[in-house]
Amino acid sequence: MFAEHKSEIFKILITTILLIVAVCLKTWLDLAVWVEMLIFVVAYLPVGFGILREAFESVFHLELLDENFLMALASIGAFCLQNQIEGVMVVLLFSVGELFEEIAVCKSKQSISKLMDLKAETTRVVVNGKQTTKNTADVVVGEEFLVLPGEKIALDGVIVEGETFVDKSLLTGESVPVFESEGHEVFAGTINTSSPIKVKCTKVFENCVVSKILKLVEEEDGKKTKTEKFIKKFAKIYTPVVVALAVAIFVVPSIFTGEWIKFLNVALTFLVVSCPCALVVSVPLAFFCGIGSGAKKGILFKGSFALCALAEANTFLFDKTGTITKGKLKVVNILPQEKSNEVLKLAGVCEVHSLHPIALAIKQMCKEKGIKIEGSFKHREVFGKGIVCEKEGEQILCGNAKFLKDFGVSVVHSKMDGSVLFVAKNNKFVGTIVLDDEIRQDAKEVISKLQNDGARCVMLTGDSKIVASRVAKEVFLSEHESELLPQHKVEILNKFVSQNKNVCFVGDGVNDAPALLKAPVGVSMGNGVSDGAIEASDVVLVNNNLKSLIVAKNIAKKSTTIAKQNTVFAIAFKMLVLALSPFGFVSLGLAVFADVGVTCLAVLNSLRALKTKNID
Repeated sequence: MFAEHKSEIFKILITTILLIVAVCLKTWLDLAVWVEMLIFVVAYLPVGFGILREAFESVFHLELLDENFLMALASIGAFCLQNQIEGVMVVLLFSVGELFEEIAVCKSKQSISKLMDLKAETTRVVVNGKQTTKNTADVVVGEEFLVLPGEKIALDGVIVEGETFVDKSLLTGESVPVFESEGHEVFAGTINTSSPIKVKCTKVFENCVVSKILKLVEEEDGKKTKTEKFIKKFAKIYTPVVVALAVAIFVVPSIFTGEWIKFLNVALTFLVVSCPCALVVSVPLAFFCGIGSGAKKGILFKGSFALCALAEANTFLFDKTGTITKGKLKVVNILPQEKSNEVLKLAGVCEVHSLHPIALAIKQMCKEKGIKIEGSFKHREVFGKGIVCEKEGEQILCGNAKFLKDFGVSVVHSKMDGSVLFVAKNNKFVGTIVLDDEIRQDAKEVISKLQNDGARCVMLTGDSKIVASRVAKEVFLSEHESELLPQHKVEILNKFVSQNKNVCFVGDGVNDAPALLKAPVGVSMGNGVSDGAIEASDVVLVNNNLKSLIVAKNIAKKSTTIAKQNTVFAIAFKMLVLALSPFGFVSLGLAVFADVGVTCLAVLNSLRALKTKNID
C-alpha cells in the first residue's frame, strides 16, 4: 500500500529533514535574514511546490476557496510575517494529512480492486479439435473454449463437455466451490478448480456479467445522498462566510489598534482552521468504504445514493419467484407412490426434448433416480396443454387435466399445492407428478429479522391465491398480493410509495425490472445475476443469497451513520476552534495540527465502514 505513495512519503521526509536542519542552523548560527529565509524556503518547496501549483490552478479556474488555496495563503502569509517555521509546518502537516487520506482511500479500494482480477485477458479457443489462443475480447458467441483446472473462466457460457467444481468466491463471495456439469451455465470471473471443461460462449465479454460489474464499480453514480447534498450546500455558504470573517478579523481590529501584523496572523490562523478538509474527505470516504465492504461480500451498491436509500428503507416488497423461492421447479411428489418410477419414466419420455422448467425438473429427477429415458418416440406438443408421444401403436400423454380429458382419459386429481402434471398410457390414467418451487431456506429468517427490526414486509406474486397464501404462511408473511402482472406490481409499489417514501423492492431483475426501476431503492437477485438485474436495480446481490439483503442493510446503516457522525464532529469542532481563534488562543501551527487531527480522526472513523459482519 505504501509503495504506491513513495513520492509523497519521500517529499514529506525531505521537508522534515530540511526543516530540522533549518531550525538547528537558525538556533546555532547568527544568520542574515535573507539566508534564514532561503533555508526555510528550501525546506518548504518539496511539499509546498505542489500546493502552490494547485492553488495557482484554482485561481486560474476561479475556484479560490479550496483547501490548497487556503494553505498556500496561510503559509505565504507566515513567511511574510517571518514565521518561517510555522509557514513550513502548515504545508508539512497538510501534506501528512493528505497522504493519510490517500492511504485510507487506497485501503478502501482494495475490497473493490479484487474485482479487476476477474478478467481473463486471453482465452483458449477450440476450433475443429485444435486449440488456439485469442484475446478474450475477440471471442464471439458460439465459439467453444477450454478451461483447465486453476484457470479463470473467461466468458459467460454453457458447459458442453466435462464436469468440475467452480470457485465463485471472487464474483459472488461464496466460499465453497459449486459442482457444475454439462448444460450448466458458468460465468466469467469464476475459477475452474478440479477438471478440464469445454464451454460454449453465450455472450461476448462486454455483455458478460463480470464486465457489467466492472463498469458498475468504475462508474460514479450521479445521484447524491442527503448528507452529500447538505455538505455541498454547507460549503457554498460556509466558505465565503469564513473568508469574509477572516478579512473582518484582520481589518476591523487593526484599524482601531494599529496592530496590523498581529491581526494578520490571527486572520491567517482563522483561515487555516476554517479549511473543511475533514468534512469534504471523510463523508464520501464513509460511503466509499461501505461500497467496498459490500463488494467484498458479493453486494454491489450503485453509489452512495443506494446506501442511503437502503439504510432508510422500512417497507420491503418481495417478489416471490426467484426471491423468496429459488425460482426452480422440483418434483415434490409422485402418485401413486408404488408406481412412481413408471410414472416418472413415462413423463420423461414426453419431456425429453423440452426445455420448459417442468421438463427440466422431470429430467433432473430421472437422472437422480437413474432412470434412462427412451428417445425414439415421435413427439407432438399441444401448446399450453401437454405432449403426445407415439411409437408402434403405443401412446403416452403428459399434460394438464383438460389435455387428458380431450383424449377421453379420466384423471385422479391431487389436492396438493403446486404444478400438477398428469400421465396416461394407451388412454389409461397412470399417475400424477406434483412439482413446486422450493422456498429459500433463509427466506423465513430474513423476513423475520426485518419484521423484528420494525420493517413492513409484503409479498407480490403472479401465482394463484392458494400458492401465494401457502408461501406467505411458510415464511411468516402476514401481507401478500397474488395473481399480479408486472404492471400491477408497479401500481401496488406506487401506492406504497405515496404513503411512505422509504420503500425497497426486492426482485429477480427480469419481469420485475419495471418495479425495480420505479422503487426508491431496488434490490435484485436470482437468475445468476441477469442483465436486467444489474441495469434496473440500485443494489445487486451477486451471490444470489437472500441473507445478503440483511448484510447490505447493515452496511448501509453503518456507512450512513458514520457519515453523519463525521459531519457533526467536524462541524462542531470547527465551530469551537473558529470561535477561539479570533481571540489569539490558537496559533497557526496549532490550527494546522488541529485541522489535520480532525481529518485523521474522521478518516479513521470512516474506515470502520469496511468492516461489517456477515450473518450466519
